Amino acid sequence: MIHIGGDSSTVSLNSDKNRNKSRKEHQARKENMRNYSQQHASELASKRTENRQTQTDSAYHEISTHMTVIERLTKIYMDSISELPTHTCETCDKLVYPSKSHNFKVTNKVREKFATLGHCIEIGAVLHVCERCRNNMLRGSMSPQVKYNNLSLPPVPREIECLTPAEIRLVSQVKLFMKVFLLCGGRGQPAVKGLAIHFPLKVNEVIEQLQLPNSLSDSDLVVVAEDFAGIDKVTELQVCTNKVYDALVWLKTHNPLYANIQITPKEDIDKSVLEDVSRITIQQFHPQIEPQQQVAFGIYTEISPGISILRASTHQGNPMYSPNCGTQCTAMSAAFLAFTFIESPLTWTTATLDQVMICGNKFYTKKLPAAGHQYLNTDDVSGVIPNVFQSQDINLEIVMSALPDYQGHLNKLSGKYMRLKGKLQQFIESEHQFAIFTSSNYSMGIYKDLEHLYFFDSHCRGSKGGTAQRGTACILKYNLNVAASKLSTLINRNIQITNIPDDIVQREIILAFTITPFVCSTLNDPEAGLLGAETDDEEDEHQVLPDAQSPRSPAPKKRRLHGCLCDDDDQLKLNAEDEPAPEIELILNTINGNGVSDCVIGQDEFIEPPAQEIIELHRTAGRPLSTNTHKYLDLLAFPHLFPHGVNGLNQEREIKITPPDYYQQRLMSADKRFSGNIHISIYATAQNDKVCLIFR
Repeated sequence: MIHIGGDSSTVSLNSDKNRNKSRKEHQARKENMRNYSQQHASELASKRTENRQTQTDSAYHEISTHMTVIERLTKIYMDSISELPTHTCETCDKLVYPSKSHNFKVTNKVREKFATLGHCIEIGAVLHVCERCRNNMLRGSMSPQVKYNNLSLPPVPREIECLTPAEIRLVSQVKLFMKVFLLCGGRGQPAVKGLAIHFPLKVNEVIEQLQLPNSLSDSDLVVVAEDFAGIDKVTELQVCTNKVYDALVWLKTHNPLYANIQITPKEDIDKSVLEDVSRITIQQFHPQIEPQQQVAFGIYTEISPGISILRASTHQGNPMYSPNCGTQCTAMSAAFLAFTFIESPLTWTTATLDQVMICGNKFYTKKLPAAGHQYLNTDDVSGVIPNVFQSQDINLEIVMSALPDYQGHLNKLSGKYMRLKGKLQQFIESEHQFAIFTSSNYSMGIYKDLEHLYFFDSHCRGSKGGTAQRGTACILKYNLNVAASKLSTLINRNIQITNIPDDIVQREIILAFTITPFVCSTLNDPEAGLLGAETDDEEDEHQVLPDAQSPRSPAPKKRRLHGCLCDDDDQLKLNAEDEPAPEIELILNTINGNGVSDCVIGQDEFIEPPAQEIIELHRTAGRPLSTNTHKYLDLLAFPHLFPHGVNGLNQEREIKITPPDYYQQRLMSADKRFSGNIHISIYATAQNDKVCLIFR
């Protein structure tokens, strides 16, 4: 029997209904949670997008603002660096920038300060001043750089303003020595190391040795070779003696520091005295036959310490040597070596030197056919020179092994080349005695003994061995201790041509030199005897001279003028005794350009420059001067900046000024005489360094 209880079934149905309801509620809650999560995520994404956009806009705004600041600062910077110091301070006279210039209202206290400076100064109600002067006057004081504090300078007169640096050097009473370096391997600005040394100079030496005002004329320039006692260095200066004289006269009258110099006014001078002072002539040179010069016959004449000269009667371009005139310098140099082998040049006279040139001319005539070209090389003159001193035959041979040791380039060619001074010193210290120097279309003879070096030059030379229009051949005798430096200076000055091509290869060829050593020996050469026997009646008429006298007789009426060989039959005729004009030199080089391709000597007489002998100036510099005992060294060292000799660094002043303040005022002054002078800038740096060392 089955018994079903009604109460238990009812309970089961109710539990199922509750379970289903709970499940539905749970699913609804899950769906609501899912919907909420999606909605919240969407809101968050939207907010993030909005925030990101806001941040982007803010960053863009910041960048725009930053770019505006950069542009504004760049404009300010460009305006600042383009600003020039165009305003002048009315109190210290310094140039200032417009942005640093101020208008200052003058008070009674400031007027009293100006009155204490001892000047009758008219001051307006407002002054345009620099920032430093304004700050000082606001504090009731005066800047030491005020121009009324004995810092103002009178204008530079015309007599001083026109001087060149070389002429200023001659009129200065103090010579400065400063060790200056160029920074950045010589490409940067100059820098000074150490102190400035002041050496006293005597202006009266310039007046005496330049013979002022006796030497004044209408000529333009002179070349002055300045050297100092005890210093083996010669400095060549091109100066105008008229300007130097006018400047010294003005300084003696207006500068109290020059009151002790002795100079004679022009009106008290006989201008006919000392007319032979050497000058560079500017006017055009017109070739003409000159009369024989009146030269001193006899022994050597001293021209400077350690240097003497012996002059011949003529030079190689004289018509008496026709038809060879102007081309035989190598042969004459070889003859000089042969004569020195027999008798030392120390005992020679002018007559002996004339015989050397005559023998060299004959030797050239003999060697010319075998050489095959008009201008002989050093190897062409090797061989026998007959009838030396009308008695012996001398054989010349080149020392080929030593030839590479004596080659180099003249000073006009810049760079690391072997220089003449060193090669001359090398020859002096060697065992060789005889040599021929060749360079730039020239040949000269060199002979050395135990005490002297003799330099033979057959070209047209003046009284001191320089180039001249109306000169003679000569021998220069040098003491061995000064021979290398002095002779190299003379050779570089005499033979360096002015028109040098830009091509470096051609420059090296033109400016190359060779010192060719020779050995000499006596030799009885039959061929040499034939040469001595060969004579030409016409040649003897012009060249054979009595032994007792030199060739001073007038040239024959019928003169043969030498010229240059051309490609056609035309000939450019020149005076054989005078030097050609510079413009003629260019024509000759153009016409005869292919005639010297195989010859180092080239056209000898056609390229000599205009006359420019040297006036030697021997200076005696005393012991260095002390800045503690000599107050006006800057005024004596820079007469072109302080022509009136007042208001230097150590001038008495109401307001004391330090060297840095003094030189700052000078270099920044509206007066351009200081800012445009590099020497005073370097000198100021040295003086300021000295002050720093004292107070360190």
